Amino acid sequence: MSLNQGEGEEGIHPALAEVDRQLLKIASDIAHCSKIDSDIGQGIHGMLTSAVGRTQVSGSLWQQFTAKDYSQVMVPNAFIDESVSAEKGKKSATNDKNRLYDNYNQRKLLKILSHQLAKLTGDEAVHLLQQAMHYVGRRAILLSRLRRVIRFQLLLKLWLQLHVPLSFALLATLIAHVASVFLYW
Repeated sequence: MSLNQGEGEEGIHPALAEVDRQLLKIASDIAHCSKIDSDIGQGIHGMLTSAVGRTQVSGSLWQQFTAKDYSQVMVPNAFIDESVSAEKGKKSATNDKNRLYDNYNQRKLLKILSHQLAKLTGDEAVHLLQQAMHYVGRRAILLSRLRRVIRFQLLLKLWLQLHVPLSFALLATLIAHVASVFLYW
């Protein structure tokens, strides 16, 4: 799996799909890990699944132009402590078990996973959570690249919409000018 700078949208999609597949596999492993409390494992599984499912890549014309991340993540209330809830950022929806947060560049998810990593003991549990954080970080990089590629494609389309008609108009003006010079000279 290559992450070259020159890679276009067609190269990023398979890489992102592979990272998502690995992340969901790790989420399942975390949920079934005997070294992790079942509530914590299920909560982490739910967050990882939610982050993958609630990722928004493009959207409206403005969202494509700004290349801003409007992704969200559903966080179990048990994982929300003072450092997470006091943070700037919108909390979108809430229910008795979960709260929906903005997940700009996967930062909210990474922050909560790092808090959970600090609380875990046991090599297997720590290794699984470190793998999850690794894939969430790679996912953030790929999503950022994909948004940038989409933005550049939009700018190119807008430029062509402006440039081509303007070029023909200038060419017609040039031909009219040359013709008028030969006629009136």
